[in-house]
Amino acid sequence: RVADFWSVPRRRRRVQAMWPRPTRMASSLLPRPLALLPLLLAAAAVVAPSRSFLVIGRWRGHGAPFAARRQVARRTSSVAAPPTTAERCANWLEDLGLDDAEVNKAVRKHPNLLTYSVETMKPKIQWFKDLGTDEAGVKKTIVRYPQLLGYSLESNLKPTAQWLNDLGMEESQVKKAIVLFPHLLGRSIENNLKLKVQWLKDLGMDDAQLHKAIAQFPDLFKYSIENNLKPKVQMLHDFGFADRQIVQVLSSFPQLLSYSAKRLAHRGSVLAARGPLQDQSLNSVMTLTDAKFAARFE
Repeated sequence: RVADFWSVPRRRRRVQAMWPRPTRMASSLLPRPLALLPLLLAAAAVVAPSRSFLVIGRWRGHGAPFAARRQVARRTSSVAAPPTTAERCANWLEDLGLDDAEVNKAVRKHPNLLTYSVETMKPKIQWFKDLGTDEAGVKKTIVRYPQLLGYSLESNLKPTAQWLNDLGMEESQVKKAIVLFPHLLGRSIENNLKLKVQWLKDLGMDDAQLHKAIAQFPDLFKYSIENNLKPKVQMLHDFGFADRQIVQVLSSFPQLLSYSAKRLAHRGSVLAARGPLQDQSLNSVMTLTDAKFAARFE
């Protein structure tokens, strides 16, 4: 192998450029076998760091599965530096129970995840568990929204959960909302959450209806009031729904707000042509595929 390595001119020039005098002197003064010794040492110095670099570089989702990369990292541990932050983070995520596909998915969504210190992430995971979230829920949260592990425990996570509790939501409802929509913990309380809650109250929702809607569909906090929520409510008014009916629809089926205005307008118009709209009928038909809706109503 050493002879093969030395036989490639490019590699020989690379080694001699780094250590010109020792290798040339060894080649001229020592017997051939001994002359290869400094070349072998030089090759190890050149090749070993590059192997370690490749192992670390692949941790950003471009190489072999994490388990295979971990084995490579262990095989090179005798010549490589101590585990990097990225290596420790990847190993820790696997220890939490995430498989290769889940870890890769989380890293693709948020590459900076591998720059986070394990010591700073551990308290956040423990906080999730203290909320009553089981291991499956923790894994699901990390995969869906890995940015969460970069948030401040004291400035983001705890205040948002406490604010939901202060609304009067039950612990089970708060946990459900966070697991379904972990992005919630990154939303501004003053500039987002409070405004959406007040808008829902202005529609006529009481506390029980509000809590149910948030727990069932916390994604509503990602929609714009002016560009999304208000136009869809106005569309329901245009279909003949009274305020009381709209509140009933949104409290029992808040996912209605997630459908496009085009879908809502088309299906509402088709149903309205068949007779007065009922809130129950609108809820059931919005979940149908286009083919099933057309076959049943068009």
